[in-house]
Amino acid sequence: MVTMIYSSSRLVYAIGRDGLLPKWFGEVKNQLPHHALTTVTIVIAVLGGLVPLTQLVNLVNIGTLIAFAIVSLGILPLRKHEQIHNPGFKVPGYPVVPVVSFLFCLLLMSQLSKETWMMSLIWFGIGLLIYFAYGFRHGK
Repeated sequence: MVTMIYSSSRLVYAIGRDGLLPKWFGEVKNQLPHHALTTVTIVIAVLGGLVPLTQLVNLVNIGTLIAFAIVSLGILPLRKHEQIHNPGFKVPGYPVVPVVSFLFCLLLMSQLSKETWMMSLIWFGIGLLIYFAYGFRHGK
């Protein structure tokens, strides 16, 4: 959970900086994303106190696997994209490795409980609600 505080606060900071969340989250104080760090710490502390540890672990697992699956699929069009100049970007075993990576993510996600999937869908719904209520109009 401690590592989630750091990674999530950086994510919230970047999203705030891009305007998808209030700019307040994208502010830096003493070289730290102070508001994002404080907010994420409070949310994680509350969840840590109210949600059983096994369920929290499963939510972190499904969130990480979904992110890895999206990145794996994203590599396919971006690797050879004509408008992106990045000659140093290499993927070993392209396109097999990204496809196999995506399939393994799906396999691992299929092993998670229905309860985890429902909680994940609820979090995803909350994210979509925030995006369409705020981020869609304010994003850069």
